[in-house]
Amino acid sequence: MSGTEAKPAARAVLRFEGATPILRVKDLRASLAYYVNVLGFKVDFEGPGIFAGLSRDRCSVYLCQGNQGHTGGWAWIGVTDCAAAHDELKAKGARIRHAPTNYPWAYEMQVEDIDGNVLRIGSEPLEDQPAGEWLDMQGRIWPPAGADDARSAAPAGTGPGAATNDALNQDALFREAVSHVDAGDVVALERLLAAHPRLACERLDSPGEWLRAKVGGALDGFFRRPYLLWFVAEDPVRNGRLPKNIAQTAGALIRSAQRACPEKLGEQVDYALRLVAWSWIARECGVQLELLDVLLAGGASPDGVSNDALVNGNVAAAAHLIERGAALTLPTALCLERWEALAHLAPSANAAQKQFALVLAALNGKAEAIRRLIPFGVEVNAPSADLYPHGTPLHHAVCSGSLETVRVLVEAGADLNATDTAWHGTPLGWAEHYVGEKKREEDAKPYSEIAAYLRQRRARPDQ
Repeated sequence: MSGTEAKPAARAVLRFEGATPILRVKDLRASLAYYVNVLGFKVDFEGPGIFAGLSRDRCSVYLCQGNQGHTGGWAWIGVTDCAAAHDELKAKGARIRHAPTNYPWAYEMQVEDIDGNVLRIGSEPLEDQPAGEWLDMQGRIWPPAGADDARSAAPAGTGPGAATNDALNQDALFREAVSHVDAGDVVALERLLAAHPRLACERLDSPGEWLRAKVGGALDGFFRRPYLLWFVAEDPVRNGRLPKNIAQTAGALIRSAQRACPEKLGEQVDYALRLVAWSWIARECGVQLELLDVLLAGGASPDGVSNDALVNGNVAAAAHLIERGAALTLPTALCLERWEALAHLAPSANAAQKQFALVLAALNGKAEAIRRLIPFGVEVNAPSADLYPHGTPLHHAVCSGSLETVRVLVEAGADLNATDTAWHGTPLGWAEHYVGEKKREEDAKPYSEIAAYLRQRRARPDQ
């Protein structure tokens, strides 16, 4: 090559410019709300409803709805101060999977999004501080690096702190399983159950903050020590929704229990049936009847559960249970307007059963049912010891929003001035409360009419 010939242009140096995790989510809108409102990200761009890019400072992440990977992904996020990040995110309601813990490589915590993806958020390790325990993706607790040989060699369930570790391990596994239930991810749930078959058999003895912060007192009451199967009911309410395939999820849990612990299946399905019958979320999501059928097929007993359904106004569920073979009870006969059955059942019912039936009919706004029950001998001013005993039948009729039901009880002698034992309110006070509580005029209108009627009757009791 002569000196006058042009030299070829130098080739640009190849550089890798960065990596951004793509996390799979079930509902992009719901996930964006969590990442923005709770985790503090901003939306940089959004594709046609299934893909979005977000950032916070120099950190970026992509979310993809129903594609590009599997739920349960992990990503690392470096921050200047992990402790400050923890305080901020916890105050906003973030799902803290594992609190800030010191390791040789970082001081980090694990934060979970609503689909079970895990963000490892960390800063520089704390000097002169020991390493803590590690929580892996299966929810197993690993001892700190450098733990003494005796502890490291101890089999599972033995050694110092074994009970605490077992409880943490169980809680983490439950949390992972419930995230699959909530996401409708039957494949991931079955994979987890195959790896941990006892998960379908155990009751959650020590629920973590992930559950206690959402359902609170229910864990000390009707949802105490729940089985995994009970989460399919969404009662108590945690998310306000259920996936369309929740019946398939329930079936997978039942099959797992049938294989691993058939002796425990009865109490699981029986109480799950009651929870589903109670659940207004299952009703509103259109999955209640299918869930009932799956639980009945799993061996649940339907007797008496129709009453539970009617406590929350789930009339279709009550009728379905009767069609599936449940014994017809007096309260259910009243609320389903089975008048021939009422004539047969009422004479043999005891006082407590009739009082329960009266309150349940009042709660469901069944004016004609109350008219037909009164001649069989009920106390129109007495509460039911078995159903919301803080209020009289008139209080509960007000709650139903049925003016006609209120009229029937008042004309039968219900006390307008009776006060409930919880808030010391009269029936009129309850009506006024509901008027103020309702946000839309059409929702408040029935209670306004009830309040006007009760004021009129108090002013002129002869009318």
